[in-house]
Amino acid sequence: MDLLPDELILELGYYTGLREWITLSHTNTRLRAIVSSFNHPFRKRLLSLAFQPSSSLPVSLKDRLIFVSMVETVWRIVIPEDCRILWTEWPNSQPPPGIFWPQKLRFHANGYCPRYVERVDACFCKSAEVQDSWITIHEAIRDEIIANERSIYLERPEEIVIDDVDASIYKPLDRLRDSETQKRETVKFIRSIPLNDWKEVSPFENDYPWLQYEVPTLLLSRRFREDNDAVVHLTGEYRLILKGPAAGQIHAWQADEDYAGFEASSILDWEFDSDELERKNPKT
Repeated sequence: MDLLPDELILELGYYTGLREWITLSHTNTRLRAIVSSFNHPFRKRLLSLAFQPSSSLPVSLKDRLIFVSMVETVWRIVIPEDCRILWTEWPNSQPPPGIFWPQKLRFHANGYCPRYVERVDACFCKSAEVQDSWITIHEAIRDEIIANERSIYLERPEEIVIDDVDASIYKPLDRLRDSETQKRETVKFIRSIPLNDWKEVSPFENDYPWLQYEVPTLLLSRRFREDNDAVVHLTGEYRLILKGPAAGQIHAWQADEDYAGFEASSILDWEFDSDELERKNPKT
């Protein structure tokens, strides 16, 4: 490798993965400088995190490769690039610092299921990995937020009522999260959906003009809450969008399938603690 010209090594950067990048960057100063010039922002971001400590629960690279192969073969889909690179190229069993492997991935790796916690009211681990998810919106709201950058509906899109009917664009799972970012990115997502991809539906008896957008998603993790009787209930799910203008983003849906809004622009920015339930109630 030391005898190859810089231009050829740069060209090889397009055809190699993260493991090779890490090896090259720790060979000598010259190769480290060349790797820093490789033109792939996501891999470069992973490279910068490669030797930082992580306390998250592990999933081996072998198990991740099996999971990705299974999902893509069974469901005939391709996992969006950033997520696929993280799952198939990250060499460490523990994920990069600050994030967690999704619950669905860990279930396939070690069989952990929330039913090991006796207070959880149902098991969802064996449900389909890929499913169609829906976003339902009042036609007047959709048209208004597309046409008007300062629409009144943008002030509190999670609390909209039209003719005494709840017409909220989304209902967030977590009231403590960065609501301004979620609001901005959710509205941006709604605006990005091509007009022809919205289908007319009438989910209520009063035949209001409602629209629905359908998008394939990959289940990542579920969020639970504990009620006053100490029973743990499902509140919603985090899903990776597989196609369309938001492919690769993570959005949320309530347990009743109502849309719950934007969560993260990339798998590497999604900080939901998927390990919490397993840390508190380890499989024995």
